[in-house]
Parts: sequence; C-alpha cells; structure tokens
Amino acid sequence: MNKCNITTVRDNILTSINNSYGSMDQYINVWASTNEIFLYGYTKTEAEYDGIKQAAELLIRNGGCEDVRLDTCHFYKSPPPTGHPILLLSGSACGPGYKKCGSICIPDDEECFIKSRK
Repeated sequence: MNKCNITTVRDNILTSINNSYGSMDQYINVWASTNEIFLYGYTKTEAEYDGIKQAAELLIRNGGCEDVRLDTCHFYKSPPPTGHPILLLSGSACGPGYKKCGSICIPDDEECFIKSRK
C-alpha cells in the first residue's frame, strides 16, 4: 500500500481540476491539513461539482490516504448568492477576514494554491 503524502495528493487534485475543468480552477482552492483536504469555492453546475468531488476522493484513496477526510463544507454546486464572503466584491476586493485567491475570497488564515492565469 502507498504511504500517504497529503501534499502530493493536494497537488494532484489541483492538477486534475485544471486539466478537466479549465478555468474552473480559478474558483476552487484546495488545501490540506494533517488529516483533511479542503475544497473551497464553487462550480457552475452540479455535474462539475460531482466530478471534482469524485476525482478528489479517488486521488485521496489512490494516494494511500484512506484516513484523510475530504471537507466540502465550503465547496458549492453553483455560485453562492451575492454578498457571500467567498465572492469577490466590486473592484476585486474581499470582505473583512478574507483575501483574494484566484477569482474567489478565502479566509485570511488559509493558504492560496490557485495559480494565477497569465
């Protein structure tokens, strides 16, 4: 059985999102703690949401990380309503306690793994 390298699994999830969903990678941040991987952001459709979630679960299992939990509490099947803290405000700013990460806002204490597009 593979030994779990949660950083590698996180990076593989980010690559999978980029390769399979193109510009959606600007709306989904993926970060990891010792025993959890977090999807944070949103998709445009339920099919995209399901595909990304299933791919992440598979990459976690295939990475030997069966004990790692996938947290989707802040991963949405469609864009949240106006005023939601995950959404950028006018002028591409974020509300108090949040910072810009790609095309979304994430909590100030989380790391951004969305790569800027050129």
